[in-house]
Amino acid sequence: MCKGRRDLPPRSHLRVAGLPPPGIRNWDAAADARIVKAIVQKIMQLISTDTDGKGILDYLGPVLKELMKSGDVKIMVQPAYDFVVAEQERFSSMADEKLGERYALLRRYFESRLPQFGLACRGAAAEASCLSHTSISAMK
Repeated sequence: MCKGRRDLPPRSHLRVAGLPPPGIRNWDAAADARIVKAIVQKIMQLISTDTDGKGILDYLGPVLKELMKSGDVKIMVQPAYDFVVAEQERFSSMADEKLGERYALLRRYFESRLPQFGLACRGAAAEASCLSHTSISAMK
């Protein structure tokens, strides 16, 4: 092992997709390739374009919706949204424009995704935002 590279496992534990794992005799290269391809496709589905045209990791998009059970929404998405709203309101009330705006952007992102999880937005303006995103999603 090279000095300064102690974070890497020994070579016998490293595996490269497309090469047989150490000690496996009946390895199916085609099955391995299909699995790797499916993983890459799922990862690519997480990448989306934001409203500013930049690429983002769309962690509240259709891939998460597909993978979550209904009970998971209440334990994962709702508390995260509640936190974002509380922080946005807190920083806005403190007149912290920088963090207030950042949380406002994050809140808009959450609110654009809440309808697919069956969650409601907070406040009249947020409700209108949720409704507009729902109608836009329906048109796609």
